[in-house]
Parts: sequence; structure tokens; C-alpha cells
Amino acid sequence: MTKRITMATIKSFIKKNSEELFLKKINSYDGMCDGVNERAAHGFTQVEFNHQSHANQLGIPGAWFTPGGNLLTEYNDGVFKGFDVYNCCGHFIIAVK
Repeated sequence: MTKRITMATIKSFIKKNSEELFLKKINSYDGMCDGVNERAAHGFTQVEFNHQSHANQLGIPGAWFTPGGNLLTEYNDGVFKGFDVYNCCGHFIIAVK
């Protein structure tokens, strides 16, 4: 049985791997249409961890976590391993090599 993924799991993963994180933005909130727009996902980019970022970003510019509304699943493509996050602000993958 797979262990349930919670925000505590994500926070621990980010804290443990803050220097090695990669982000792949699949879609994100767009104020011009007041909704989420698809992006051309260009692959993973290394995260420049920012301790001063908004609390809902958990130090990751471009990532947005919502209180109580995140669909969290494991991600592993054979190169990157981490978590797929989907919510009302967008869809992204946070991972390590």
C-alpha cells in the first residue's frame, strides 16, 4: 500500500532537497482570463530557492500551493523523481534528478 502524500510530505521533500530541486510548470493561473491557462511545458528548470517568497510558494518561485486544495501524486519519469501538484492556481512538478 502506498503512503498517503500530504503537504507535510511535500514540505519535508522541499526542505531536504532545497539545493537540488527542479520545477516543471505545466499550466498556471492567468489573470488576463481569470483562470488557468495551458503552457508549453518546456521541461524542468533548476529552482533558485527563495526563503523570502510568499508563504504559499514554500520558497519555490513559480510554484503555488493552496490551503487544503492540492492534488498531490508521486512523479517518476526515470530521470526526475518527486511530486506532481495540481490545484486551482496551476499544475506543476517539483522533483530532483
